[in-house]
Amino acid sequence: MKQPALPANERERLSSLHRYRILDTPNEIAFDRITRLASRLLDTPVSLLTLLDKDRQWFKSRVGLEHEGGSREASFCAHAINQHNVMVINDAIVDERFRDNPWVVKDPRIRFYAGAPLRTTEGHALGTLCVIDQKPRHDFSDVQRRNLQDLADLAMTQIEMRQSASHIDPTTGVYSRRKFVEVLNREAEQARHDGRQRLVAAVDIALSNRFNEIVRVMGYAYAEDFIQESLRRIEDVLGEGHDLYRIGLLRFGFVISDYAGPFTRTALDRLAEALCEPIRDPQGISLRPMATIGLADLMADYDNPAEHVLRAATLAADSALEAKRPWAFYTPDDDEIRRRRFSMMADLPIALESDDQLYLQYQPQIDLSTGTSDRVEVLLRWRHPTLGEISPAELIEAIEHTGLMSDLTDWVLDRALSQAAAWHRAGIVKGVAVNISATDLADPGLRDRIAAHLRTHGLDGSVLEVEFTESAVIQGIDTVASTLESVRELGVSMAIDDFGTGYCNMMYLQRIPADTIKIDRSFIRDLSPDSRQYRIIEAIVSLAATLGLAVVAEGVENRAVLDLLSQMACDRAQGFHIGAPMHAHQIASETA
Repeated sequence: MKQPALPANERERLSSLHRYRILDTPNEIAFDRITRLASRLLDTPVSLLTLLDKDRQWFKSRVGLEHEGGSREASFCAHAINQHNVMVINDAIVDERFRDNPWVVKDPRIRFYAGAPLRTTEGHALGTLCVIDQKPRHDFSDVQRRNLQDLADLAMTQIEMRQSASHIDPTTGVYSRRKFVEVLNREAEQARHDGRQRLVAAVDIALSNRFNEIVRVMGYAYAEDFIQESLRRIEDVLGEGHDLYRIGLLRFGFVISDYAGPFTRTALDRLAEALCEPIRDPQGISLRPMATIGLADLMADYDNPAEHVLRAATLAADSALEAKRPWAFYTPDDDEIRRRRFSMMADLPIALESDDQLYLQYQPQIDLSTGTSDRVEVLLRWRHPTLGEISPAELIEAIEHTGLMSDLTDWVLDRALSQAAAWHRAGIVKGVAVNISATDLADPGLRDRIAAHLRTHGLDGSVLEVEFTESAVIQGIDTVASTLESVRELGVSMAIDDFGTGYCNMMYLQRIPADTIKIDRSFIRDLSPDSRQYRIIEAIVSLAATLGLAVVAEGVENRAVLDLLSQMACDRAQGFHIGAPMHAHQIASETA
């Protein structure tokens, strides 16, 4: 048996074949119609759509043959792909290339063969469309040759359309989301029969805002290389047998059908580690991806198991990101948290227009040198009609990255300054401290917004203090410093909230136009003269005095802590020992 020669472009040919992701896929009607038509039109009992891999031939579609494939060594098609036109063997038993071929000497034997190459636009022959008979034929006409080639070209067109239309992502060459849905529904059906657990993974290779920055700085070519390199790393860790699917711009998925707890966890750790290794561009700049992985069980008893598990795995990836973990499993709590968050985002516009949902409370601060209170911190509360009382932290976390943040801040400023004006008319002098978000700090119109609220209520800027956290400042120190300077020109004072829990350092204290730092309650809790916290607070008070900053201690809950703060010369304090958050009329009655 004469061995077929390898095509000159064999490496490129195999790469092209694998890029189509068609090997070992289920039957498809479009291809079966072509092989049936070839068999009828050319009057042969056997018709095959054959794809030639490195060491085997595999039949994507077949008529009249039970086998799914065989070795490439014995393949007639391995010879046919080297031809530019249809290869015809009238009688294999008298052809020296094939007379001792296993397909010729054993039943069912091949006597007649005609094969037309499946050639890509780049000229790579992926395989053939061939027809076979068990008896020799010497009447295969030129018309029949053209018909066979036309059908082969039609099959190749279908392969191209299959890739570009829905099953293959054209940018990366991996399977598409639509294909993933088909596979997951099929896996769910199989799970109903074998009862075996299957996990679905969703891998986010980067945050969308970070990827957009990569595009802006490095260009689309590098951004695409970034995606391709991330995919290569996923494939290297997973190995053969795990198909990849693109389910979002920066999100990819795969199925773990051979789940074993410890092994899978080890593999996930390796995958997360590989994905977070720096990627270098041609100029030598290193970018470190921020990858997270979410996993969920494929639950076969859902009406639409594919969509359910994709959503669950995506939620798990988001949970991993929020928890600063490389990967996480889906839990029903993930759903509950996000449903609650979505409900808040959907209902907030209604609450802003309502008179009985959002309200403010006020927590007094005292001057430790005089024991008097002339300032209160404004605390937002939401009495949701179905969710009940919602904490400020939960509310802000739900909406801080939406377009609603500025509207909410304006609502708080309007109500807080309205109350401050009412107190002033009643002879109660109270300044109000209002928290503003990173969204507000990024708004170049923040000064004008605050100035408009002050004018509306006839107040001087000195009545207002704006509080912001260190993490809100870190996102854009230059822009934030400029914005705060412009607000400060109104006479408004500035306070860094939750000091010590974020990123603040000497550089930020020097560049941010702050008047006050508020020490986070975590440093105040369990404060004692011989504690580490005492030395930290003492150092902060000393540093603040050197920089001309006032210090407010939050979370003071007993007299002993208050006395220690006074001994350190801390300027102000607030907490439940001094006064719990209260309604405006309670502030007025206490002052009276």
